[in-house]
Amino acid sequence: MPGKVLHLEGDRMYCDRCLKTYLRLAVPCQVVHIPEWEQPDAVVKYLKENRPDILVLTGHDAVKKGVQDYLNMDYYRNSKHFIDAVARAREFEANKDDLIIVAGGCQSHFEALIDAGANFASARGAL
Repeated sequence: MPGKVLHLEGDRMYCDRCLKTYLRLAVPCQVVHIPEWEQPDAVVKYLKENRPDILVLTGHDAVKKGVQDYLNMDYYRNSKHFIDAVARAREFEANKDDLIIVAGGCQSHFEALIDAGANFASARGAL
């Protein structure tokens, strides 16, 4: 039996697509539309309510064009929100085997997501 998934998604249309896919694959899930900037404040509440095996934190992200300092979070649209949500989830469940976290969006700062406690993270695209 697949693990239970809690998916917090910043894009409502993608939320619907993900839910359909989880259901088609018979994966137990709770998919919730939550804008990226609200995910850090919402994640623990949903973790307590759902007790998932897998947490997915996704939405849109982007890095500004022409940026040279890719370590500076100020140049990312939503990476800081994903990072904060991952950190709060890890405070709730520190064991990376008991709660698997997949986080980020296109062009997210994947190194910082992994450092914050994600098991898997979206990577920057071609810059």
